[in-house]
Amino acid sequence: MSLLDRLRGQPGWRHEDPAVRASAVDDLEDDAQDLFEAIASEDADPEVRLAALVRLSDPAAIGRIARADADPQVRDEATAMLRAAAVAASEPAAGEAALAGLSEARDVGEVARVARVESVSRSALARLDSQRAIGAVARRSAHRAVREAALAKLDDRDELAAVAVKTDHREVALAAFDRLVPLGAADRDLLQAIAVRARTKPVSRRAKSALAALDARPQPPTPEEVRAQREEICERVEMLAGVQRRDAVSAGLDQAERDWRALAAPDDAPPDADAPDAADAPVPVTAPVSTVAPVPDDAPPVGGQAAALADAAPALAERWRAAVAVALDHLEQLDKARGVADQRRQARRDALAARAALCDRLAALAADEARDADALAAEIDVVRAEWTALPKVPPGDDDAAAGARGAGEAGADARDAGAATGARGAGGAAAG
Repeated sequence: MSLLDRLRGQPGWRHEDPAVRASAVDDLEDDAQDLFEAIASEDADPEVRLAALVRLSDPAAIGRIARADADPQVRDEATAMLRAAAVAASEPAAGEAALAGLSEARDVGEVARVARVESVSRSALARLDSQRAIGAVARRSAHRAVREAALAKLDDRDELAAVAVKTDHREVALAAFDRLVPLGAADRDLLQAIAVRARTKPVSRRAKSALAALDARPQPPTPEEVRAQREEICERVEMLAGVQRRDAVSAGLDQAERDWRALAAPDDAPPDADAPDAADAPVPVTAPVSTVAPVPDDAPPVGGQAAALADAAPALAERWRAAVAVALDHLEQLDKARGVADQRRQARRDALAARAALCDRLAALAADEARDADALAAEIDVVRAEWTALPKVPPGDDDAAAGARGAGEAGADARDAGAATGARGAGGAAAG
């Protein structure tokens, strides 16, 4: 190109001097958007590209430059333009278009927090994965619905606590605190921090009430106390082997099982109740006897004492299992003995009932004055033969019962003899 051609028609934005090109870009009209995009994308000098970038209004073009430009200053400026456009947009479409060009979580998070249009803020929230970024939206978003949606996405306790403490919005602070409960003794420091530092008074009051409720709870037993109580339970079960009353053994074993289970910590339950370990399987009594759980360690002692308690827990568990097994075997033996005793008592009742029936027959014969003497004597002989053929009456359960049985048998014999004598006398008189 000749010098004259250069002097005649070359536009300033094509000048060799970057400063001249940048000044020429500033002088262009706003409607030269295609030219601005071409210069911002193709010019070799970052200052010239930056001058063209700030004149762009198309979010899609700005987004391409934010992603692809080689100069970090140009990329940062493009990102800042998109972020500002997404935040300040009054129309959802414009805000969504600017948001689409953002890729960094910190920029998307800012849009979620302070975007003017609620739908844009929601779209930005949907793109967030970090619990910390979501917690910031829950604390500071300008839109209540977005704050509540962000809180619903939180599951990190530290972030929930931060929302409860740091937000100025009462409704989300209370909801975050409610998500934290129930709080136990291990959360005392957290409750104290919330009570002191919460910006909203309702949350502070609730934290103080929770602290008061914690103070009112009975203190759980120490590991040493749990061990002593379990030793006492084992002793009670071991003593059941000497008790002969079946109901007393069963009731004692049931109570011991409830007491043992009451000392178990919540984490002591087996992970799969449908498939317990064979060594820890429940043992049925009149109600199931649960597995042996380790000593709870809510407040473990230190040093050698802790080691001693840890060693004692398996030994106590084995002692418990052994005591329960012995008690159950004793129950089985008592059941067998009771069955034999029931059979013996029934046999005794049957034998006495047979004797009583013969006595009643003999008494009826003696009272029958119309019966022929020979026939009467024959009937009496039949009764006597049946009496003689009866099996021996089984012994009773104790001496008193045996004495009563003897008296009954003697009375029956006397009735037999008396009736027989009277019958015979009546027969002889009739014969005479």
